[in-house]
Amino acid sequence: MERSYPNTFNEEEVLEKMRNDFKKQLEKWFRNTFPQVFLISSWDLRKYDFPQLVETLEKALPCLKRLAFLLSLPNFSSEVIEKKKSALKSHLWKISLASAGINEIPIPGLPLASDVALLCGSMVAFYKRFELDDDSFARLAKLARKPVEELKAVIKSPQRKEITRDLVIKKITDYAKRIIPAFAS
Repeated sequence: MERSYPNTFNEEEVLEKMRNDFKKQLEKWFRNTFPQVFLISSWDLRKYDFPQLVETLEKALPCLKRLAFLLSLPNFSSEVIEKKKSALKSHLWKISLASAGINEIPIPGLPLASDVALLCGSMVAFYKRFELDDDSFARLAKLARKPVEELKAVIKSPQRKEITRDLVIKKITDYAKRIIPAFAS
């Protein structure tokens, strides 16, 4: 519409007309229902009704499906990123519980090896959930019209290729050095 009628185009009017036409068609097919219509743009998820669609689905889905849905969403807004962060934080106890269970097995070296494996795997999974992997950066760089290196330069966490067994052991050791003196006093 905008390209065809640039002088008379009114986005709000066009969107409202589309919404009403869709509702009429849906009501014709699904009698006695009042369908909710969401207008979305595949070019820009922040536009139109995509945030309301996400919110509606979140409220309607049961717990595990809601989590899977949330984690599958692209990071199109700071709200989605914060929701993912909160959801992943709320599942850290499961990782801790697995670690605690393994730590009870009396095999020398097993607790550290299992903790390193759990943490390394979790860090990689979180990295992917927040779209910090190379493929996601390539897509984002293309959308932002910026070099991948420029986007990666602002990340504070280690790069994906830096998440190794040695890094995790160093992080565990650094944390232990900070926390053990607190217990000693």
